[in-house]
Parts: sequence; C-alpha cells; structure tokens
Amino acid sequence: MVQSQAFANSTYGSGNYGDCQYSSCSITISNNSSVALSLTPTSGGSCVIGSDSVIVTTHNTNGYFLTLSSTASQTSLNNGTSQIPTSSGTFASPSLLAVNKWGYRIDGQGGFGSGPTTLSTNPSLSTFAGVEVSPGDTVKSTTVATSNSGDTTPIWYGVCADSSNKNGSYSVGITYTATANP
Repeated sequence: MVQSQAFANSTYGSGNYGDCQYSSCSITISNNSSVALSLTPTSGGSCVIGSDSVIVTTHNTNGYFLTLSSTASQTSLNNGTSQIPTSSGTFASPSLLAVNKWGYRIDGQGGFGSGPTTLSTNPSLSTFAGVEVSPGDTVKSTTVATSNSGDTTPIWYGVCADSSNKNGSYSVGITYTATANP
C-alpha cells in the first residue's frame, strides 16, 4: 500500500510562532533622550518637575511590560562628592517628595494617583518613587499589541533641594526596558 502525504508550501520565517507572525513579532522603544531640571535651591528648599515620554511599539498580541532602573549601581543624583538621594517611596507605595530627594512618578500606575501631573505641579505635594538598580521597577504592563504609532507613557521626574547642596549639575542614568509578554 502506498500512502501519500501532502505538505503545505511554506517559506522559512513565515507563519506563526506563538501568538506572533515571524515577521511582525518585534518590539521597539524610544524616549526623549534626557530630562533637564533647572532648580535654584533656597534655604527652605525648592522643587522642580520635568517629564520624559517613553514610546513602545509591538505587534505582540500579549502586549509588553516596561521597566525603569538606574543604569549604575547607585541611585543618587551626583555632582562629584555631593549627592541628592532618591526618594524612599516605592512604585507600589510612593511618598511625598522631601527636601534633598528626587524620584519619579507615572500617573495612573502602581500606587500613583491618576494625576494629571504637569510641569506646574509642585513635586513636594505629589507622591514619587525612588529609582532602584537593575532589574528596577516594572512600571507598566499591557496585554494587547500597540497601535502602529506605539503606546506612550509619560514619566515625571521631580527633585527638591535646599541651599546646603553644592552648586552645579547633578546627574544619574536611567534605563527603560521594554519586553514582550510571553
């Protein structure tokens, strides 16, 4: 007896792999590059707030998750030997931003209120989380593919400082990581 089998005509790299098409299961991430906060400290402390926008694009039908972390093993804003530590608040339980502290917030995510946070919002009256070292905080998770223009997440940064800090530029590196949900 002779048996015949029919094979589907297919091209390598086409068809489905899990929930994605081979050619479309990608993820991209971009942001505004850097956030510059200009602050003139006073003896009682002054605060400033600024924002970044992270845009994630994926056709993964299970969506993605976004993490935020410090790029180094430290989380303080640094100016040589002078430092401004990160807030003691967490993503799940943010706290009011104290003098000589800095942090981030994402409206409507984690333990943050719905906002809206704006450039004119007083950071000392808003809740912020401290930045953690890698792997950091998962700050957003979705369960569907994004549109072709991507999914934008505004991330707000605030700092409060008094005149006990050394004048000059303070900086810290932040890493955003977008990962496709399995």
